[in-house]
Amino acid sequence: MLKRFLLVSVLALGSVLAYAEKGPDCDDHDKGKGMEHPGMGMGMGMGMDMDKGGMGAGMFVFAKLSGIHTIMEKYNIQIQKVFLESKEKNLDFHAKMMDFRDSLVKFSAEYDKDPAKNGKEISKILKDMVDTQKKIQANNKAGMDKIKLLNDQREKEVDAAIAKWLTTLDGDQAKMKEVVDAVNSMKMQKMDKMDKGPGGKGPQK
Repeated sequence: MLKRFLLVSVLALGSVLAYAEKGPDCDDHDKGKGMEHPGMGMGMGMGMDMDKGGMGAGMFVFAKLSGIHTIMEKYNIQIQKVFLESKEKNLDFHAKMMDFRDSLVKFSAEYDKDPAKNGKEISKILKDMVDTQKKIQANNKAGMDKIKLLNDQREKEVDAAIAKWLTTLDGDQAKMKEVVDAVNSMKMQKMDKMDKGPGGKGPQK
């Protein structure tokens, strides 16, 4: 039991130190996981999912077409709302963790004055820290689950809308003109200058 308590205490202290050093950088989505970067954890594919509906570069043209653009905008707004709500909750948790840190420092500095009393306070603080960290992780998971559901729904609707566009495109001059205007407005000829590969840049012209 003592070993377990010590382990929990070390993890909790590590959590508070991570907060003290890194702070709530909610823009650093990819690092928001576990105790490595507590309080964030809301990456949730935001980089991809909020960027043109998560489509690849060659598919951006569909994001501009009527009937498809509105679907993606609808889900992007909902995804952003979930993200911001989760972020706000994590900021509240972060404030609590900062209070725990200050109290931990205080009672640790005064420990020798009254070991029994201050030791009890330190024990309570560490338990509260671990409990708050679990709430952070639960909040992050709930947010990611909501966004995954929204992404799945959006994908189905967008795929159906694209399929409808493609089946009616030939012979429909108005739709064809809309596609052409979308491509021209995006300057697609520059796509070959984009970075390629997982770690480096592709050939530059």
